[in-house]
Amino acid sequence: MRPRENLSFRTSDLITDRLVLRPWSADEVAAVVDGDRPQHWAEDSPPRVTA
Repeated sequence: MRPRENLSFRTSDLITDRLVLRPWSADEVAAVVDGDRPQHWAEDSPPRVTA
């Protein structure tokens, strides 16, 4: 685990003891809605949702 002092935070980040959650761009949202995901995301993020 990286120490917090090595991370850069934005005021829009939601920070917990275990996570740094960052807002998605419009392009990232559109990709997820289309059933895709950005290349730099982990394979299981976001989880696939089936109707």
